[in-house]
Amino acid sequence: MQRDCKVLFLSDHIFSFHGGKAYSYEFAYENLAVYAELFGKVKVMARYRDIDRLPPDIPEAEGENVQIIRMENLSTLKSYLNLRRRMAGKIEKELRDAELLIARLPGEIALLGIELASEMGKSILAEVAGCAYDMLRHYGGIKAALYAPIMESRVRRAVKRADAVRYVTDRYLQSRYPPAEGALTASIAGVRLERGDETEVKSARERLESLKGDIVLGTIANIDMRYKGIERALENFALVKREFPCSIYKIGGPGERKRYEALCRRLGVEDSVVFDGVLPSRESVRRWLRGIDIYIQPSFAEGLPRALIEAMGEGCVVVASNVGGIPEVLDEEFIFDIRSRFGLYSKIKTLSRRDDLFDIAMENFRLSRKFTADIMDEKRRAFYEEVRDSFTSTTDEGSEIFFH
Repeated sequence: MQRDCKVLFLSDHIFSFHGGKAYSYEFAYENLAVYAELFGKVKVMARYRDIDRLPPDIPEAEGENVQIIRMENLSTLKSYLNLRRRMAGKIEKELRDAELLIARLPGEIALLGIELASEMGKSILAEVAGCAYDMLRHYGGIKAALYAPIMESRVRRAVKRADAVRYVTDRYLQSRYPPAEGALTASIAGVRLERGDETEVKSARERLESLKGDIVLGTIANIDMRYKGIERALENFALVKREFPCSIYKIGGPGERKRYEALCRRLGVEDSVVFDGVLPSRESVRRWLRGIDIYIQPSFAEGLPRALIEAMGEGCVVVASNVGGIPEVLDEEFIFDIRSRFGLYSKIKTLSRRDDLFDIAMENFRLSRKFTADIMDEKRRAFYEEVRDSFTSTTDEGSEIFFH
C-alpha cells in the first residue's frame, strides 16, 4: 500500500488569488493533483497576486491534498535585504515537515529552497523547465543580461545538489545543467496531448492543399515575456504581408499588448494582427489551433515549448527558432536561426509556396503522438515512483526513514 510522502513544491509561478482561493491556468489543480496522487500531500510555495476579477474559465489550483502558500517576489535587488531572510524562514518552516523538496527551475524561490533543503539533509527533486541564461539574456534590459551568467551558474550548482532531476528536453538542458553523478534522471516534456482523431485533423487541414500564399499564422505565448520573440515575429510578419497581402497573424495568450499594438501601427500591420488573449481551456486551444495554417515559435529561449507540440498535435505546419529543445523535435527545414533577423520570413515564404503542406501537417500530427497523455503519464508516474521509492523506506517497527 502506498504511504503518504509529504512534499514541498517550490516555483516562481504566479498564482492569482480571489476570494481567498488560488487560481492558475498553468498550475491548475488537475496538474498539481498528479503530485498528490503519487506522493500524498503537497504544499506549493509560489508567488501570487490578488485580483479583483477572475479571468474567463480560469481553474482553481487548490484541492484535496494540495495547498498553495503565498510567497513574495525574490527576483529583485531589494529582496536581498530583510525580505529574503523572511522568505527563507518561511520555506525552512515548511521543509521541517516535508520529506521531499520538488524545485521547479529556473527560479529564485526554488534556488533558495534547494540551498536550505541541502543544509537540512532533505532529498531534492529538481525539475529543469528552461535555460536560465537564455531566458535572462533575452528578457529585456541590461541588468537581466548582465545577471544571466550568474543565474546560470547558480542553477547549475543547484542541479548538482539534487538527488533526482527531471528535464523537459532530451539533450539540451541536460548539457547546460548536468546532474550529479548517481542522480536519478528522466526526460519528460511538460505536455499532455489528447489522443486526437486523425480523420478530424485531416478534415481541418484540407484547405492546405489549395493554399495560395495568403496564410493564417499563429503563436501562443505569454507576451509579457520578451524572450518569446513576439517583436521579432511582428517585424517578420510585416514582410510576409508585402508578399501575401491577405495574410493574418493571430496571437493567443496573456500579457499586456499595448507595446505590440504600437509596433503594429509603426509597421503598418495593425489591421492584420489579432490579439486573442487568454485561451482558457484545452478545448479552446485546440479550436484556436485548428484555424491556424502555419504556427510560428519565434522564441529566443525555450525548454521544449508546450504550445509548439500542441500545434503539431492539431496538424499545424510549424516553423520555430533553433533554441532549447526545439531541434530535438523538428527537422532542420522547419527551423530558422534566431540570430538572423528575417530568417523567420524566409522560412514562411518558402513553405507557403510548397504544394505538400497537407502532408507536412499530417506528419506533424503523427510525430506528436509520442506526447499523448497516456504515454506522458506513464513516463511521469514511473519516474516519480522511482524517486519516491529510492528516497523513502520503512523500518521493521514501521517508522519511516528518509535518506539523503
